[in-house]
Amino acid sequence: MHDELSFGPFRLDLDRRVLVRDGSPVPLGGRALDLLCALAGARGALVTKNALMEQVWPGLAVEENNIQVQVSALRRVLREAGCSSDYINTVPGRGYRFVVPANEGYAGRARRGNLPEPSDLLIGREAALADLAALVSVHRLVTLVGVGGSGKTRLALGLGANLQDRFPDGVWLAELAPLAKPELLGETVAALFNVSLQGDRPAAKVIADFLGARRLLLILDNCEHMILAAAQFTKVVLAACRNIGVLATSREALAVPGEHVYDTPLLSVPPPGKVMAVQALEHSAVELFVARASSTLGRFTLTDSTAGTVADICRKLDGMPLGIELAAARLKLLTPAELLARLDDCLKLLTSGSRTALPRHKTLRAVVEWSHALLSKPEQALLRRLGVFSGSFSLPAATAVTAGTPIAGGEIFDLVAKLVEKSLVMPLQAAGVTRYRLLETTRAFALEHLEESGESHWWKHLCAYMADLFSEAERTFPTAPTAEWLGTFEPDLDNLRTALSWAFGPQGDPALGLRLLGRTHWFWCELPLLREQRRWFELAVGVVDGATPPAIAGRIHLALGWDPYFGDRSRLPAARRAECLLRQADEPLMLAQALGHVGRAASRYRDAGEAIACFEEALSILRPHGPTKLLALLLLSQATAHKHAGEVALARSYALEGQAVAAKLGDVQTRDMCGIQLASIAFEAHELAEAIAIARDSLENCRRAPFMRNHFVAAQWLAGFLLLNGDMEAGRAVALEAFPLSRALGNINLMDSVDQLALVVASQGHTAHAARLCGFADAYGRRYAMSRYRISLAVRERLVQRLEELSPDCRAALLAEGAAWSEDELSAASQLI
Repeated sequence: MHDELSFGPFRLDLDRRVLVRDGSPVPLGGRALDLLCALAGARGALVTKNALMEQVWPGLAVEENNIQVQVSALRRVLREAGCSSDYINTVPGRGYRFVVPANEGYAGRARRGNLPEPSDLLIGREAALADLAALVSVHRLVTLVGVGGSGKTRLALGLGANLQDRFPDGVWLAELAPLAKPELLGETVAALFNVSLQGDRPAAKVIADFLGARRLLLILDNCEHMILAAAQFTKVVLAACRNIGVLATSREALAVPGEHVYDTPLLSVPPPGKVMAVQALEHSAVELFVARASSTLGRFTLTDSTAGTVADICRKLDGMPLGIELAAARLKLLTPAELLARLDDCLKLLTSGSRTALPRHKTLRAVVEWSHALLSKPEQALLRRLGVFSGSFSLPAATAVTAGTPIAGGEIFDLVAKLVEKSLVMPLQAAGVTRYRLLETTRAFALEHLEESGESHWWKHLCAYMADLFSEAERTFPTAPTAEWLGTFEPDLDNLRTALSWAFGPQGDPALGLRLLGRTHWFWCELPLLREQRRWFELAVGVVDGATPPAIAGRIHLALGWDPYFGDRSRLPAARRAECLLRQADEPLMLAQALGHVGRAASRYRDAGEAIACFEEALSILRPHGPTKLLALLLLSQATAHKHAGEVALARSYALEGQAVAAKLGDVQTRDMCGIQLASIAFEAHELAEAIAIARDSLENCRRAPFMRNHFVAAQWLAGFLLLNGDMEAGRAVALEAFPLSRALGNINLMDSVDQLALVVASQGHTAHAARLCGFADAYGRRYAMSRYRISLAVRERLVQRLEELSPDCRAALLAEGAAWSEDELSAASQLI
């Protein structure tokens, strides 16, 4: 639910930073909108002039009277747009307050972001949290550095939770530890925001275009193994997005300009010598030890007689949080004095080896080794086998993957519980389901022992389990609500990657990898991780041979034939190959999907007859199976094909049926796509007023949903309808909403977006600037062999009429100038509109 404010005839969406009146955006300058959001976001509280300066002009030295100018401009715009009340109250000498009557006001908002629920209290970190909160308010990039086990991740998550109210667009966590390749960093962050990466634009630039003026904090956790990629990504995003903060954790700094490096402090320990319980508890290391001991034993009281021993334990462990937790977990077997003695012997033995390892690295290694040595043989076996899970895992997954001598399947639950008690496995709670994971330090240790044991077959167990899991994902996808479906299968994304890397690696099983990968097509599309999907399936198609069953080979080609934007003719051969293979395999549901792929490619290139025939066959296959998301998508596709054939009544009928099926299944994405298509059908039927009304409703729905492509198409089409209707100011606002979405989507329909901006500029009397924009659009369209839809052609015709005001020579020169622009120059030019 978005954070919204209703006042007078207006609705202000504070999350998306859009002011709407009667369904249409109110055109506001960037500073005026920043000012309005700053005042409204305070929810009636006084906002001082200094606070406004920091929020509206961050990092800039400007005169105070700029606030007065913007407030006056904002009041004037609201008054001209139909606001009869003055909601902005001036408090002389202090600042401003946005006051909303009792019968108007804010809609509730769930906090945005994806931070996990904390599993326990963050102990002994109050001072660090306060220091970091102050640093984040001053520095846009703060990096927590420290050795493994020093508590960087927990500290970052605790800080993020505390700062959620400061960032209206949320605090977002990108976990980098499971990622094996640097290119996955940008793709992982893009997936957080449901940004589907297409084309060759760098992920960081696409994400920066999407984030724009949003105010959010991005946590990049565990950057050390891809430090260069993290640094480059952060540098691009921070340069482009002035309201974004980045909090990174790493064993080394990112070395990005403007970075503030924060050395993660270890917990404080008492000084050597006699110490009383009250004194010892003033130190955070002892406080953590007592808390974990109480959790292990049910109750643990620090006394004056045990305080010195516990203090010695914490000093031996250098105040490292992970080491303290591992040690405290042993109090079920040992008294504090026995624990100290065992720990002392272990540290002397295990830290006397490498002279190059840092002392704290050696201390942590020693504690992990010691904890492992105290495990039973089945516990040791389970720990090293669990190392194959790069992400979290469920108990059924652990049972399926790790059971085998000396572990029986029925013992897994008890053994996992024992490893949880010993702090070697961490429980995770999400959506009422318990999953588990190994900390990176523990997993690295487990994998070392797995390699030493020679038990490489456990990787195959993981891959086989993933193949079964994603067979179930493929089976349930057509009828399951997408959010619920992703909630079930997305937690295994990192395990899927690990299984595929093993299967297609030198020691792997390519046939098993093909069986697994073939079931994951819709999974990648829904995340959306389209670039990664493309890489995996392009790798796999080179493995397909004559021995590959048609059902599996067909799925591989089917994924390569999928075009999310229905405009890439190069995907057609793969779609046709999939159709052929799936006919052989007698896989009707998969065949229907292949026919849909072929039909959509034909429809995009106006081969309406071929498209309609493909869709008719596919629909005849799917209808007997009842309502499915696949059926809804095909009905939408058939509507599009009939629209291109000029059969408006049929097109409308199919779109309405698809919308009803999608709504029944909770398929918001296809439901909204059908609504957008109905607006286009109304335009084709020369019902411009109806097209505008439907498009307005569709855009409102799309703004509330997480599907950027739908949002873009709805905005672009509504902008075109409004411009053609002569409503230039409203059309300008929506066209400016659509343009950055086009950029974030890999320049989808960029030519048409630029034409719209050019028509807006021309209507304002800036014909020369419009000609340059037109020149860019023409050159871009030629470069990528793009064609225009009828609405785009109509906008283009109006634009050409405007440009006739210029002399032929002048027009040609300006068109050539725009044709030479880079995409960055285009973005800069759009800022002037």
